[in-house]
Amino acid sequence: MDETKLESSDAWLLLAVIYASTDEPANLAQIIAAGDYINQAIFTLRELKGGLARLSRQGYIKDHDGLKISVTDKILTPYHDFSKKKRRVSYELDFVRKTIGANVYQFGTNHSEENASSEYDGIDGESVKQAYVAYIEALKETK
Repeated sequence: MDETKLESSDAWLLLAVIYASTDEPANLAQIIAAGDYINQAIFTLRELKGGLARLSRQGYIKDHDGLKISVTDKILTPYHDFSKKKRRVSYELDFVRKTIGANVYQFGTNHSEENASSEYDGIDGESVKQAYVAYIEALKETK
């Protein structure tokens, strides 16, 4: 397994994949939507490309048919044990961060160059833009 240190945004991303892929592997728009629900914020391109690459290399997520993503038992088993008792999202996020050993976010810190160069196959600016648009369109339909 890869020994690259996971970032705090990787925990947020992993929890979003857990939420989005409950019934079946999730697409990028579904993961972005879940991330917005969790953190009231939208992932950046760097957080998506780097985070998915690091999480994949460390065995927490797997890819299905291109950009359909789900979590592996490496995180799903401890998460299910933890989530048997209903908890606030912030507690779940903290649990995931601690379980995967991700850095704690510190405002104003720079990410390492090694982590900044991580990229997930199939994700580029255009695919993320399309996912953002799909998410925004889905939001419009619910209003």
